Amino acid sequence: MTKFQCTGKGAVIHPHGVLFRGGAEGVIRKRIVKQGYIKGIIGLPPNLFYGNGIPACIIVLDKENATARKGITARPCPRCAMRSRFWRAGWTRI
Repeated sequence: MTKFQCTGKGAVIHPHGVLFRGGAEGVIRKRIVKQGYIKGIIGLPPNLFYGNGIPACIIVLDKENATARKGITARPCPRCAMRSRFWRAGWTRI
């Protein structure tokens, strides 16, 4: 994040476990969330990458307007959510 300019943007692919591990990773993750640098997280299914059966995620980073972000809001894929019993009223259906 120190290499980004004040309006820098980027995306990083990580194993899905990086979202839940504690220790030093947990401290770093909490600081990045608190600073508002995470614009979104995209969960990817297992077996998407050749030779790797674990699920992954794409973490979208954006320093522009980071101070306006107040954390992370979880929303399911709109196409999947319409069929889901967990659909919440007020979420936009596309």
